Amino acid sequence: MIKLKTAVKAGIALCAGGLVSGEIVYQCLLNVKTVNRVYGLMKLAQKQHTNIFYESPLYKEGISWLENSQAEKAVLPYGKNKKAKGLVIKNTDRKKWIICAHCFCGCPGDESIYAKHYYEKGFGVVIPYMSGHGEDESKYSSMGYCDREILKAFVLYITENYPDCEIFLHGMSMGASAVMLLAGEKLPDSVKCAVCDSGYDTCLNEFKFLLKNYYHLPVFPFLYLAGIASRLHGNFDFKKSEPAKALENAGIPVLFIHSENDNFVPYEMFLREYKSCKSPVEAYTVKCPLHGGGVVFNPSEYFQITDDFIKKYISE
Repeated sequence: MIKLKTAVKAGIALCAGGLVSGEIVYQCLLNVKTVNRVYGLMKLAQKQHTNIFYESPLYKEGISWLENSQAEKAVLPYGKNKKAKGLVIKNTDRKKWIICAHCFCGCPGDESIYAKHYYEKGFGVVIPYMSGHGEDESKYSSMGYCDREILKAFVLYITENYPDCEIFLHGMSMGASAVMLLAGEKLPDSVKCAVCDSGYDTCLNEFKFLLKNYYHLPVFPFLYLAGIASRLHGNFDFKKSEPAKALENAGIPVLFIHSENDNFVPYEMFLREYKSCKSPVEAYTVKCPLHGGGVVFNPSEYFQITDDFIKKYISE
């Protein structure tokens, strides 16, 4: 009897320890505030990229433009009693639109480089807050899984208000994976194409990469335990977020962009996405070693590639 009680206590302690461990890993993976405070390893590894991006003249010009734009705040219903929030910048021509999806730990300002460029090309601009970021009401990120619903809410908003509109989707990193997930769903004819820059193929694969290379933790049991914590929080099931698989049902043309030596989302993920996509595809491999760095390393080439792609599907 004593041995049985001891075994039960040990089992309870083990389960409790597992739940605590899973909660800690979950917070470090999906709580944006926690990541910004304590994810020191990631910030050290990304310091060079962060400096290059945020100190670039292109970014500073984009931020200045966004701050001085006539951006309106939109709040849209989606899902079960949820609200999608974002910035809407109307252009003279209300027909052409770009929806920009920002990266993990990002914000609408991070998309200002792309937004400014396409606004000057005559596009109206929408930049939603991704799940768990900024003004979004969710506490945790969904790494693109719920964000696809946010993006779709804005697609429907534009389509309903401007019936003859033409829309293209642009996503960076997590935003790119959200765009891929959405591209695999049935969309209004108004959505013409998508640009996916540095997205990951599955949430599980990205988390495995982060645990191994940034947190230096074994995938088992920590990723499994974090997945349990995610479901307990009412967040998403890691196994269901598979952008590459969603692309097997893609109905819009996609341009994939990726850095050859990406140190945050491995190049191999881009190859799987490209091969999985059943709609017309193009690819632009960026000659820089950092995650999502193409636009600041060679902006003229970057925008020449994206402009040429978009012209094929959206009227000038």
